[in-house]
Amino acid sequence: MSRSDLTEAAGRLSACRRIVVFTGAGVSAESGIPTFRGEGGIWEKYDPDVFGNIPGLGQVWLTQPQRLLDFITDALDTFLAAQPNAAHLVIGKAEAAGRIRAVVTQNVDDLHERGGTRTVFKLHGDLYTLRCLRCGRSGPLDRGRMERIRDQLDGMRSGRLAILKKLWEIMPRCGECEGLTRPDVVFFGESLPANVLRQAEEETRSCDAFLIVGTSGVVYPAALLPKLARSRGALVVEVNREASPYTEMSDFSFFGPAGSIVPELIPESPRPA
Repeated sequence: MSRSDLTEAAGRLSACRRIVVFTGAGVSAESGIPTFRGEGGIWEKYDPDVFGNIPGLGQVWLTQPQRLLDFITDALDTFLAAQPNAAHLVIGKAEAAGRIRAVVTQNVDDLHERGGTRTVFKLHGDLYTLRCLRCGRSGPLDRGRMERIRDQLDGMRSGRLAILKKLWEIMPRCGECEGLTRPDVVFFGESLPANVLRQAEEETRSCDAFLIVGTSGVVYPAALLPKLARSRGALVVEVNREASPYTEMSDFSFFGPAGSIVPELIPESPRPA
């Protein structure tokens, strides 16, 4: 990454009026949430063919409740400990200043919102939203309630039937029909939320700059969005740890930590008149 290229990219972005930021696991990794497939990621410890889909989780619930308890505890500990990093914060401030139109993310955490971004399209769902398995209604899961659920998991190290009973007791219920709820995230084998994907595509079609941050470009259909932006003539800028399938199609590619590079690309200044 040369200083001159960074300066040129920042200058060209500063002239843009409708910037869309497209983020993936790489931006949250700097906040302590490992990428699922990377070193130290959750799929190193838990088989994604089992823990990455609803039928698999149901089977673990019935046959290995202690293993399910470990999975839930590890996930909650990771997400609750994470804090927005410099990339999240500068994106939020730049949106408030009118420089960024929207964030499209493949992440299910709340770090963009906590970093100040208001318009976030979550392609893979939201860990902080619960969906009822009976009536289908969705509602928010605030951090305080998530912390209380995590606290209730402590000490659940007795027999299988006792764990099953306790898990059943603490599972959140729907406020409308009292049905069981699940995190409203996209598991393997499930479709992306059609309305969110449509909104993301609309923003991408109308943007004049598309900033890729921390995504490998291997998960579809989300991976098609940068190509859509390019086909519409948008400036495409990539920030990743290493080269990706987006590198050759990007006008600029910068390799390194998002928390260091993104603030250089989108300083907190109002958009041009």
